[in-house]
Amino acid sequence: MFDRCIKCERIGQDCVPNLLALPWPELLDWWKKRQAFLGWTNPALSDKSAVPVGTINRIKAGEDDARYSTMRSIIHALMGGYSVEFPCQKKLDQEFAHIETLEKQCCDLASANEGIAAQMKAMEEAHRSELLALKADFKEQINFLKDNNVFLREQFKWAQEQMKNTDTRRKGE
Repeated sequence: MFDRCIKCERIGQDCVPNLLALPWPELLDWWKKRQAFLGWTNPALSDKSAVPVGTINRIKAGEDDARYSTMRSIIHALMGGYSVEFPCQKKLDQEFAHIETLEKQCCDLASANEGIAAQMKAMEEAHRSELLALKADFKEQINFLKDNNVFLREQFKWAQEQMKNTDTRRKGE
């Protein structure tokens, strides 16, 4: 079992629980084969796993019982990682819940953005109608002023004629 993992280039952290569930002789066999495949000596494995070389030697010789944390560090190093803690399932669940919350917030923001875009479009249409109405009012006022200007010019001409006529009569008297 897990012979294909010996030469695997992309072992994932999901493999750790499965590897740790192997019976001790099979796990030790996998460990030795993987270490040989990588070409690592026990001191090199010690550097990668942060497990003292003496502990590695005693475990491999069967002189020491390995603790879970020690084996986890060794397996993780053999997988290509370093001695770091794997997140517990509770932490992973919290992170997934946080991601789901963020995804929901993104969807809510996208919906809100669509609503705002629709409101802006409606406001643009309303303002366009208002602007067209104002433009029509201004045209009306301009036409009124033009007409009024023509009327005032005619009145002015009439008044000038009246003044001329009055002046002519005064001179004639």
